[in-house]
Amino acid sequence: SAPGASWMTSLEAPNTDIRSLRSSLRNTILVFCAILVLVSIISSLVFSALFARPLHSLRQLMKRAESGDLKAYWMSASIREIDELGSSYNQMLNRLEETIKQAKQEESLKKEAEIEALQYQLNPHFLYNTLNTIKWVAKIHRTPQISDAVSALVRLLQASLGKKGDFLTLKEEIG
Repeated sequence: SAPGASWMTSLEAPNTDIRSLRSSLRNTILVFCAILVLVSIISSLVFSALFARPLHSLRQLMKRAESGDLKAYWMSASIREIDELGSSYNQMLNRLEETIKQAKQEESLKKEAEIEALQYQLNPHFLYNTLNTIKWVAKIHRTPQISDAVSALVRLLQASLGKKGDFLTLKEEIG
Protein backbone atom coordinates (compact mmCIF):
# COMPACT_ATOMS: atom_id res chain seq x y z
CA SER A 1 0.00 0.00 0.00
CA ALA A 2 1.46 3.35 -1.00
CA PRO A 3 0.26 6.70 0.17
CA GLY A 4 -2.00 8.32 -2.45
CA ALA A 5 -2.07 5.26 -4.68
CA SER A 6 -5.14 3.15 -5.39
CA TRP A 7 -5.29 -0.33 -6.74
CA MET A 8 -7.95 -1.84 -8.94
CA THR A 9 -8.65 -5.45 -9.95
CA SER A 10 -10.65 -6.38 -12.98
CA LEU A 11 -11.86 -9.62 -14.42
CA GLU A 12 -12.63 -10.03 -18.03
CA ALA A 13 -15.30 -12.56 -18.94
CA PRO A 14 -16.45 -13.30 -22.38
CA ASN A 15 -19.89 -11.81 -23.26
CA THR A 16 -21.23 -15.22 -24.26
CA ASP A 17 -21.12 -16.56 -20.67
CA ILE A 18 -23.44 -13.81 -19.42
CA ARG A 19 -25.87 -14.43 -22.28
CA SER A 20 -25.93 -18.16 -21.62
CA LEU A 21 -26.40 -17.54 -17.89
CA ARG A 22 -29.31 -15.16 -18.65
CA SER A 23 -30.83 -17.69 -21.07
CA SER A 24 -30.57 -20.58 -18.59
CA LEU A 25 -32.06 -18.40 -15.80
CA ARG A 26 -35.00 -17.50 -18.08
CA ASN A 27 -35.53 -21.18 -18.98
CA THR A 28 -35.41 -22.16 -15.32
CA ILE A 29 -38.02 -19.52 -14.46
CA LEU A 30 -40.27 -20.70 -17.33
CA VAL A 31 -40.00 -24.33 -16.22
CA PHE A 32 -40.74 -23.32 -12.62
CA CYS A 33 -43.81 -21.33 -13.75
CA ALA A 34 -45.02 -24.25 -15.87
CA ILE A 35 -44.62 -26.63 -12.91
CA LEU A 36 -46.45 -24.15 -10.68
CA VAL A 37 -49.36 -23.91 -13.15
CA LEU A 38 -49.48 -27.71 -13.43
CA VAL A 39 -49.50 -28.14 -9.63
CA SER A 40 -52.26 -25.51 -9.38
CA ILE A 41 -54.42 -27.33 -11.94
CA ILE A 42 -53.91 -30.70 -10.25
CA SER A 43 -54.71 -29.27 -6.80
CA SER A 44 -57.87 -27.58 -8.09
CA LEU A 45 -59.02 -30.91 -9.60
CA VAL A 46 -58.30 -32.70 -6.33
CA PHE A 47 -60.16 -30.00 -4.41
CA SER A 48 -63.07 -30.29 -6.79
CA ALA A 49 -63.19 -34.06 -6.38
CA LEU A 50 -62.94 -33.90 -2.59
CA PHE A 51 -65.21 -30.96 -1.82
CA ALA A 52 -67.18 -29.55 -4.71
CA ARG A 53 -68.62 -32.77 -6.18
CA PRO A 54 -70.01 -34.12 -2.89
CA LEU A 55 -71.50 -30.72 -2.07
CA HIS A 56 -73.00 -30.53 -5.55
CA SER A 57 -74.58 -33.99 -5.20
CA LEU A 58 -75.94 -33.06 -1.74
CA ARG A 59 -77.41 -29.91 -3.28
CA GLN A 60 -79.10 -32.01 -5.99
CA LEU A 61 -80.58 -34.29 -3.30
CA MET A 62 -81.92 -31.26 -1.46
CA LYS A 63 -83.56 -30.02 -4.65
CA ARG A 64 -85.24 -33.42 -5.08
CA ALA A 65 -86.49 -33.23 -1.48
CA GLU A 66 -87.75 -29.70 -2.14
CA SER A 67 -89.85 -31.01 -5.00
CA GLY A 68 -91.42 -33.65 -2.75
CA ASP A 69 -89.13 -36.70 -3.03
CA LEU A 70 -88.57 -37.47 0.65
CA LYS A 71 -86.61 -40.62 -0.23
CA ALA A 72 -83.63 -38.60 -1.58
CA TYR A 73 -81.18 -39.71 1.13
CA TRP A 74 -77.45 -38.94 1.30
CA MET A 75 -75.53 -42.20 0.75
CA SER A 76 -72.09 -41.07 -0.38
CA ALA A 77 -68.96 -41.35 1.75
CA SER A 78 -66.66 -38.39 1.57
CA ILE A 79 -64.93 -35.94 3.88
CA ARG A 80 -66.08 -36.18 7.50
CA GLU A 81 -67.63 -32.70 7.61
CA ILE A 82 -69.59 -33.29 4.41
CA ASP A 83 -70.73 -36.70 5.69
CA GLU A 84 -71.93 -35.05 8.92
CA LEU A 85 -73.83 -32.51 6.84
CA GLY A 86 -75.37 -35.36 4.80
CA SER A 87 -76.28 -37.24 7.97
CA SER A 88 -78.01 -34.16 9.38
CA TYR A 89 -79.87 -33.81 6.08
CA ASN A 90 -81.03 -37.46 6.35
CA GLN A 91 -82.23 -36.89 9.93
CA MET A 92 -84.16 -33.83 8.75
CA LEU A 93 -85.85 -35.93 6.03
CA ASN A 94 -86.78 -38.60 8.60
CA ARG A 95 -88.30 -36.03 10.97
CA LEU A 96 -90.16 -34.38 8.11
CA GLU A 97 -91.59 -37.71 7.00
CA GLU A 98 -92.65 -38.55 10.57
CA THR A 99 -94.31 -35.15 10.92
CA ILE A 100 -96.22 -35.65 7.68
CA LYS A 101 -97.36 -39.13 8.79
CA GLN A 102 -98.46 -37.75 12.14
CA ALA A 103 -100.39 -34.92 10.49
CA LYS A 104 -102.13 -37.38 8.16
CA GLN A 105 -102.99 -39.65 11.09
CA GLU A 106 -104.36 -36.73 13.11
CA GLU A 107 -106.40 -35.60 10.10
CA SER A 108 -107.79 -39.11 9.70
CA LEU A 109 -108.69 -39.32 13.39
CA LYS A 110 -110.35 -35.91 13.17
CA LYS A 111 -112.45 -37.03 10.19
CA GLU A 112 -113.44 -40.24 11.99
CA ALA A 113 -114.46 -38.24 15.07
CA GLU A 114 -116.53 -35.86 12.94
CA ILE A 115 -118.28 -38.78 11.21
CA GLU A 116 -118.91 -40.48 14.55
CA ALA A 117 -120.33 -37.25 15.99
CA LEU A 118 -122.62 -36.84 12.98
CA GLN A 119 -123.79 -40.46 13.31
CA TYR A 120 -124.43 -39.94 17.02
CA GLN A 121 -126.54 -36.90 16.20
CA LEU A 122 -128.29 -38.56 13.27
CA ASN A 123 -129.37 -41.82 14.95
CA PRO A 124 -131.32 -40.30 17.91
CA HIS A 125 -132.98 -37.72 15.69
CA PHE A 126 -133.96 -40.39 13.20
CA LEU A 127 -135.45 -42.43 16.05
CA TYR A 128 -137.20 -39.34 17.44
CA ASN A 129 -138.74 -38.53 14.04
CA THR A 130 -139.81 -42.18 13.53
CA LEU A 131 -141.48 -42.28 16.95
CA ASN A 132 -143.31 -39.03 16.22
CA THR A 133 -144.55 -40.54 12.94
CA ILE A 134 -145.83 -43.64 14.82
CA LYS A 135 -147.52 -41.35 17.38
CA TRP A 136 -149.37 -39.44 14.66
CA VAL A 137 -150.37 -42.63 12.84
CA ALA A 138 -151.77 -43.92 16.16
CA LYS A 139 -153.68 -40.67 16.67
CA ILE A 140 -155.06 -40.85 13.12
CA HIS A 141 -156.26 -44.44 13.79
CA ARG A 142 -157.59 -43.37 17.17
CA THR A 143 -155.48 -45.63 19.37
CA PRO A 144 -154.64 -43.35 22.31
CA GLN A 145 -152.74 -46.02 24.31
CA ILE A 146 -150.13 -46.39 21.51
CA SER A 147 -150.00 -42.61 21.08
CA ASP A 148 -149.46 -42.07 24.83
CA ALA A 149 -146.79 -44.78 25.05
CA VAL A 150 -144.93 -43.38 22.05
CA SER A 151 -145.21 -39.81 23.45
CA ALA A 152 -143.69 -41.00 26.74
CA LEU A 153 -140.88 -42.71 24.85
CA VAL A 154 -140.30 -39.52 22.82
CA ARG A 155 -140.06 -37.46 26.05
CA LEU A 156 -137.56 -39.99 27.47
CA LEU A 157 -135.52 -39.79 24.28
CA GLN A 158 -135.60 -35.98 24.34
CA ALA A 159 -134.47 -35.98 27.95
CA SER A 160 -131.56 -38.33 27.22
CA LEU A 161 -130.55 -36.29 24.15
CA GLY A 162 -130.58 -33.06 26.11
CA LYS A 163 -128.59 -34.58 28.98
CA LYS A 164 -124.84 -33.82 28.97
CA GLY A 165 -123.79 -36.76 31.18
CA ASP A 166 -124.06 -40.47 30.48
CA PHE A 167 -126.97 -41.22 32.83
CA LEU A 168 -130.46 -39.92 33.62
CA THR A 169 -131.63 -39.77 37.20
CA LEU A 170 -134.43 -42.11 38.22
CA LYS A 171 -136.68 -39.08 38.83
CA GLU A 172 -136.08 -37.90 35.24
CA GLU A 173 -136.83 -41.35 33.82
CA ILE A 174 -140.03 -41.69 35.88
CA GLY A 175 -141.12 -38.24 34.75
